[in-house]
Amino acid sequence: MEFCREIEKEINLDAGNISAKVSNYKSVAGINNSSNASRDTKENYSKYKDYSMKEIEELIRKV
Repeated sequence: MEFCREIEKEINLDAGNISAKVSNYKSVAGINNSSNASRDTKENYSKYKDYSMKEIEELIRKV
């Protein structure tokens, strides 16, 4: 949650909403119990799950 609060300062999204999204991704990854993750969350996880942090950061910079 602390990380979500830090992100909240940078973007226009509530830390609680960010935390919920993180939890959905963790559920899709099998870390948390199952959740009602959206189809987009499942597709994004499947598409990017094998990327390194460096690769993810490069993608973000391009956006």
